[in-house]
Amino acid sequence: MKSDNKIFIKKIYIDTHSITIFFDIDSSEEMEIEAWLENKNKYKPHIFYIKVDNKKRRIVIENQALQSFIKEFPGESFKLSLSTMTKRITYKVSSNLKNIYLNDIDILLTKELLAFNNRDSIPKNELLINEQVKIQYENKLELENITVLPVDTLNIGSCFSRSVFKTHEYFNPGYKEFFHLKKTLFHNSFISLFSDPVNYTFSNVEDLIMGDAALYIGIEFIKNLDEQFIDNNFKLVVIDNYIDATSPIIKCGTHSFLTYNKYLAESIFKRLFSSCDIIYPGTKQHLELYRKSIVNFRNILTKYNVKNVILIGGRQSQYKINEQTNQVSPWNDKMEWILNVNKNWDEVDRIFLEEIPNSIYIDKRTTYWKSDVFSPMIGGASPSHYQSGYYKELFNDIISFLSRDSVDEKRYNQ
Repeated sequence: MKSDNKIFIKKIYIDTHSITIFFDIDSSEEMEIEAWLENKNKYKPHIFYIKVDNKKRRIVIENQALQSFIKEFPGESFKLSLSTMTKRITYKVSSNLKNIYLNDIDILLTKELLAFNNRDSIPKNELLINEQVKIQYENKLELENITVLPVDTLNIGSCFSRSVFKTHEYFNPGYKEFFHLKKTLFHNSFISLFSDPVNYTFSNVEDLIMGDAALYIGIEFIKNLDEQFIDNNFKLVVIDNYIDATSPIIKCGTHSFLTYNKYLAESIFKRLFSSCDIIYPGTKQHLELYRKSIVNFRNILTKYNVKNVILIGGRQSQYKINEQTNQVSPWNDKMEWILNVNKNWDEVDRIFLEEIPNSIYIDKRTTYWKSDVFSPMIGGASPSHYQSGYYKELFNDIISFLSRDSVDEKRYNQ
């Protein structure tokens, strides 16, 4: 949440060694502000931390350091962000200030934004081939030791699996007859879940204790996955690996990692990532860490005698559909990202099934369904937000592994 405090950027001075941004504060309170540049695409964890002289009310950026940072990211744009230690601060830019053009960097100003653009063009990468990694699996015919419905269930994943368990008409209104969703771990990577705690009082950061972030971010810092199993007696765990296929991992200590998920991507906490190592999905280091985390997860399942794991193999959709006109079009502007994610997704699914081979794998990598341009999900149209039929079909895929007698009895009594 943005604060009511306003910063007014009144002057920018440039010399050989630095860029100095002078500001005033429209507030009766004394404030210590912090500053950083972040990629305008919030899902890219590119952060450049900036020193602030609060006494003299100026932000000083060293030219050489800025040039070195910006050059790493051709074609990218970075916005100036400000905050206190606890919340984001809005700012205004003087109308007297004009755009500034330096070597390969453009400093562009609007009334409410100061941006630094890398003028270099984005290099063209060779487009990935649209192919699937071969995944070996042999599903058991039925979930074990489930005699009573609804089934006590844990969900670990993203909207790909979580949306199955929603009562909205778009999804599965009657799911609660079959599944009791006792706990959801949302947008957490397995690598983060099985790393050491992060020593930071995240509850002091306003945007981490508001909205959905308050529901799901705590485990990223506390790492108390083991406690989620105590007294819950889960009979089923439903998982998708979307986050481990898409979200970079921030290394915060020798054995501490955070998932760069939607909540941290929108938080002022990200300013602290400027000096952290970033590990990207699909890299050798990421896959090695992922495998170790799944071995640890297998040990948790064994410890709490959880016999039933369903892994949903998914895909970012390459196509979107307008169901009102039945018009289908490709996600051309996102295709490189989509193919890269899908390749990464196959790799982590393959590792998961190697380490937990008694899992049931529901392979949704080839499907008739497409992205819905009018998706009711938060974020709207996205390669990861499918048509309604996808979630209903997936629900039926899952209940097909329940005892036919128990399912038929439940449906008969509805």
